[in-house]
Amino acid sequence: MARKYQITEELYNYAVEHSLKEPYITVELRDETFATERAARMVSSPEQMQFISMLLKILKPKKSIEIGVFTGYSTLWMAMALPDDAKIIACEYNGRYEPFARKYWQKAGVEHKIDLRIAKAHDTLDAILKNDNELETYDFIYIDADKLGYIDYLDKCHKLLRQGGLMIFDNVFLFGEVTKTEHVNDVLPNAMKEFNKHLHKDERFDISMLPLGDGMTLAYKK
Repeated sequence: MARKYQITEELYNYAVEHSLKEPYITVELRDETFATERAARMVSSPEQMQFISMLLKILKPKKSIEIGVFTGYSTLWMAMALPDDAKIIACEYNGRYEPFARKYWQKAGVEHKIDLRIAKAHDTLDAILKNDNELETYDFIYIDADKLGYIDYLDKCHKLLRQGGLMIFDNVFLFGEVTKTEHVNDVLPNAMKEFNKHLHKDERFDISMLPLGDGMTLAYKK
């Protein structure tokens, strides 16, 4: 396979430094998350979200789903990029983060675009799938949640995503564990390796795995 150059940490940092233009409101949310949350590394990287934000500005989706909200950082980026009449169903299991997230959504003036649903994402998707009118009507879906559930999310979201719609899966590198043969704990690395193989073989999608943040895969529904 032809390769022009190696993406070193130095080169990656150069790309971030010469392309990232993060809004102050998302910087503020991210900084507070890292100052108060022990699991802060679950926050998507700003360069990732800037890329997704640009995609959304191009796609102009009216109906979107996010699986895995945490403190609302990625939701905020996406809501700011969506048309004013668009809606994003934001699925989060832990209700403890809701006040944190809503504070910033309100501050940015985008809360009206966000339909936050506190429940297991699998259950939220099952509830949506019961309505036949919802099938194949969603334009965009972003998945950044429990890695053991990625294959299930893929299959359920395929039923909701319209033809020509886009899904993005985050953390497909799993902090570099997917290239290793030995792990302190095999469960999550093996689950992500299996998902990556599964999606690669799935003929329902055109895909592209990108080395942004912790790795993310774009899946376009044929």
